[in-house]
Amino acid sequence: MSRVQFTSAKQDGDVFTNSKKGDLIFTTDAEQNILFGPKGTNVKSIMVVNKDSVYIDRPFKSTGDIVTDSNVIINTPGLLGVGVNEPMEKLHIDGNCLITGSNYVQGRIGINTSNPEQDLDVNGSVKIRDEFFLLSDKRKKENIRPVGNALEKTKALQGVSYTRNDIQDKEKKFLGFLAQDVKEVIPEAVNYNEKIDEYSLNYVDFIAVCVEAIKDLSQKVDSLQARLDAK
Repeated sequence: MSRVQFTSAKQDGDVFTNSKKGDLIFTTDAEQNILFGPKGTNVKSIMVVNKDSVYIDRPFKSTGDIVTDSNVIINTPGLLGVGVNEPMEKLHIDGNCLITGSNYVQGRIGINTSNPEQDLDVNGSVKIRDEFFLLSDKRKKENIRPVGNALEKTKALQGVSYTRNDIQDKEKKFLGFLAQDVKEVIPEAVNYNEKIDEYSLNYVDFIAVCVEAIKDLSQKVDSLQARLDAK
């Protein structure tokens, strides 16, 4: 292992190079700027290293691992690419990404879409391997009223089969409803995005209508049965 010593206005430090591994090792207790550039030019720091963090202020590229036990802070307005030479976003990862622990995302997340319209916008299929819950706490709800005319609303709905012209497999058949038609019957279940001129449905809302419709129908059946039994 060879050694190059450098000094700064704050404190001396050492740089070690390992010819076998190709490592470049900085040892110092003080904050140090790491400078790269032609001799005699006004070169700004690429990295600022202290005991708590590594700050990256200038364009930087590494073809190997970067390992640190402290924080890594990137101040440059450029893009960060992992496994990609020309990143297209602030963070562009080409390959698998493993995140452990709790994570917080401020803003919207888009999967297969660069312009998410909701907090989570998935352009494709979603598979849930376990239970899926929606918040339905009575204490969070106000203006609670039974669903009225549920049977009539259900009768007014038209279930259809259809194909889609906005996906690759244009022959695949689906079952469902048309949002514009549902809007006339159950407007609470319809969402219209004026920005992109697009309708969507909350199919969970249909459960309440269908449950009440079954109860209405059950009452009619019970009434008819009672009349028959009376004869």
